[in-house]
Amino acid sequence: MGFGEFYDGLRGYLKVSATVTGKVGSAINVGERFTLTVSGANMSPYAQVVFTNPHIMVVGTQYARPIGGATVNMALADTVLHPGESSTVDIKMEAISEIPGFWEDLFSSEDIARVRIYADLDQNRLFRVWNRGVVYHEIDPGKAVVRSGSKAK
Repeated sequence: MGFGEFYDGLRGYLKVSATVTGKVGSAINVGERFTLTVSGANMSPYAQVVFTNPHIMVVGTQYARPIGGATVNMALADTVLHPGESSTVDIKMEAISEIPGFWEDLFSSEDIARVRIYADLDQNRLFRVWNRGVVYHEIDPGKAVVRSGSKAK
């Protein structure tokens, strides 16, 4: 296995997803603010793959942007992601435009954000190597040794 395959395998365990959670009504209108909940997760089946210092990056699009700028770079709530764990953060967003044209807008959804996740790999844990063995030795039935002793008086 080359380094690229090794890296891609590790990177595949660090997942990011996002959901619109805070909005008024069933639709988001231009000019309205809403919340984007971004989650990061460690999907590794191996206990040795642990991510530390996880951050998310949310980049706005022509249709929506984070409040206060075009990009938000933020640490997740948890500083360590063990296998099977996830952490979330809420990003306040604002809708700035919509897809022009009735039919185009009717059959499409606006791309409201690009989300990324990055974290450090706990290399000490990954490269801690363990092995085990079993010790075999014949034990003879021989005579039992009886030890005699004196009782304390």
